Amino acid sequence: MILVYWMIFLSVPLVSSIDKMLTVYGRVIGVESSQIIATSLDSCLAICHRQSNCILAFLNSVGHCSFFYNNTTRIIDVEEISEEKNQVVGFKCSLPDQSCPRVLSNATLELPVLNVFWRKASNGWKLIKCLDGWRLFDRSNNSYVCMKFFELSFGSSRLVAESVCIENDSKLSGVANSKETLWIRGKLTTGDWDGAWLDGERKCDTSEPNCLNYIWSDGYTVGNEALANNLFSPNNTATKQSCLTVFAEKGPHLNAVSCTNYKMAVGVMCGYQLK
Repeated sequence: MILVYWMIFLSVPLVSSIDKMLTVYGRVIGVESSQIIATSLDSCLAICHRQSNCILAFLNSVGHCSFFYNNTTRIIDVEEISEEKNQVVGFKCSLPDQSCPRVLSNATLELPVLNVFWRKASNGWKLIKCLDGWRLFDRSNNSYVCMKFFELSFGSSRLVAESVCIENDSKLSGVANSKETLWIRGKLTTGDWDGAWLDGERKCDTSEPNCLNYIWSDGYTVGNEALANNLFSPNNTATKQSCLTVFAEKGPHLNAVSCTNYKMAVGVMCGYQLK
């Protein structure tokens, strides 16, 4: 497949990365744009680059430029095609200063400010993004999870937390690593011991007071990397404090709490997996 690259740089001082328009011969399939104009390729790319919420521009063979924005959809498919078809797609992405990947499949195409990732597909690329207001996490098992913190009335139960997630078409979410845990902790701005409900429940024998055998029910969290050296379990009673919260204390950020008698919840972390 023949590829062509157009690099457009922001007019800003030196920084660690710059937003650029990286283009390929291709077309957008499966979704229509609400904004289409007749223009040149250079103008098509420049307009998208200037608009902070534009993530992709597509110029078809008759010179019609379509723009796609961060709130357009959660999925955009880009199909790579031959140069002879004279159709070009421009991805907006963040790359290190002055860099240009020689082969597009080697590039990590992402726009962190807008929670946008582009994943290589068999015949092109697929946009990966969350709904507005949700945070995208790229997990090590090659899955993408969208998470959002919802405030709760002080002392809300785990059942209430689960219902809030269901009402928002998501699930009570587990955590996969310290990056996610710290992000959630940053949402807690009240007392040090106030917490946010998480998925995960310990299934332990009474002879294992500090076991980390947490069972995740959200369908996308695996392993216990987030728990290692980061779990506060003061009573050493795994069978009584079997559920999890994130709390704002400066030490360990995960707190083992009672599934039914915890009275310090101020929020819940909900999530869903992008597929």
